[in-house]
Parts: sequence; structure tokens; C-alpha cells
Amino acid sequence: MDKGEIDPAATAATVTPAKAGAQFRMDRTERFYKIDHLIRERGVVPVSDFLRELEVSLATFKRDIECVRSRHHAPIEWDREAGGYRFVKADSVPMGARKHEPKHFELVASAVLNRQRLKLTYWNRAKDEVTEREVSPQR
Repeated sequence: MDKGEIDPAATAATVTPAKAGAQFRMDRTERFYKIDHLIRERGVVPVSDFLRELEVSLATFKRDIECVRSRHHAPIEWDREAGGYRFVKADSVPMGARKHEPKHFELVASAVLNRQRLKLTYWNRAKDEVTEREVSPQR
């Protein structure tokens, strides 16, 4: 076997590039992690930085951002004033991404199991006011 050739019996963990200096492209999952890392590290990241760091076309980057947002529920938005992508401000993060106390879950679970109605008090962002509501979790 010549120097630089890959032994067919080698496992994936031991395979090395046939040519010195050969580079491998990031796969999609690696790009998702890199997008997250860049935004966490820099706060706001311009598209040109993403294209350079990820080594992808604009079309590929747009597909990646859309996938990270829609399928992985990443709170990433375009900030026109800052000229780049950033994470959404904490006060507008979707409820599923917010931290919550286990005691709240216990109260709701207990009401569901005992077929009780719940009285909810919450802030209505659209109306900018506190609202009260009674709901039946069984309906």
C-alpha cells in the first residue's frame, strides 16, 4: 500500500486524509452548533461572518438558519439596526424556552387529575395588562 492511501480494513475512527492539508467540510449539524456558538460568543453576527466561518453559500446559510429556527426552536432573529443575527431578547422568548418552577407543573397536574378548574392570572403582552381567566383543563 502506498503512503497516503487508506487501508480498507481501517475503521472510520482511524481514517485520515489521503493528501496532506486536505480539509473536510462541516456537516449540517456541525454548522448548527457553529451558528449557536458564534451568536453566543459575539452577540450579533453579520451574514458575511457566517458565510466565511461556515464556508457555505448564502442559500445554504439561509436554509440552515430557517431549520435552526423552525425545527430546533432557536430564538434567533435578524436585527436590522445591528446588521446581523442575534438571539431574541429574554422577554420575548417563547414559553417553551422559558424556565419554570416545578411547583407550577404540580398545581396544574393536580387540577387535571382531580378534574378541577384553574384560575390563571397572567400578563397579556398584546394588551399590556394583567388578565385573569378560569379554565377547565379537561375540555
